[in-house]
Amino acid sequence: KTEGKTWLAELEEREREKTGIKNLRVRYNKVFGYYIEVTNSYKNLVPEYYIRRQTLANAERYTTEELL
Repeated sequence: KTEGKTWLAELEEREREKTGIKNLRVRYNKVFGYYIEVTNSYKNLVPEYYIRRQTLANAERYTTEELL
């Protein structure tokens, strides 16, 4: 389990650096599995390879090939 958490933390940090989205978060829920959450204020920085999964009031949730 620790390796998985480390991998997710590294993925989150790597995506933050790549995209410039400071509040990008990698999270999990039972419906969508693992996803990347980006608030609407950073929506314009989302790269094309992110696949939108869900729209919330203040954020969007995405997945990537790596997370699938």
